[in-house]
Amino acid sequence: MERDFASAHLSQDDFTRLAALCADDPKFPTSYKQWLALVRDGTRQALAEGRSATDIAVDVNDFAAWCERVDVHLCFDALRAYLIVRRKAGADAAGAKAGAAAAVKPSSGQEPGGHKRTQALEELGRWLVGAPLGALQPGFGAAG
Repeated sequence: MERDFASAHLSQDDFTRLAALCADDPKFPTSYKQWLALVRDGTRQALAEGRSATDIAVDVNDFAAWCERVDVHLCFDALRAYLIVRRKAGADAAGAKAGAAAAVKPSSGQEPGGHKRTQALEELGRWLVGAPLGALQPGFGAAG
């Protein structure tokens, strides 16, 4: 789970704002020092697993708006889901850019399937917040 916070950047002032918004969540880091340790450990874990640790800036206003849009409570798990969705959207956009050089874009300015992809990512975000612990771990639900 820590790997989901890999390379997530948040200023101390923004951490203070976010911590206040998530004050009723006992899982949310209680100090900026704990936040930095979570990010450091998550980055190490992601790299050790062969995953990328692409820098991602946490925009507190965008996160709060996302929570409202997908109808989830602001909390640690919601932040985790938001980061996963943002990374997935970024990876999709990067892949679309690479293939878009030869393709003609729709006149609306939106990538083909972009609205459906956005809806799917927001659904994923809602599911992630409500997912049972361990649901994203390898082997979850597998017959042993």
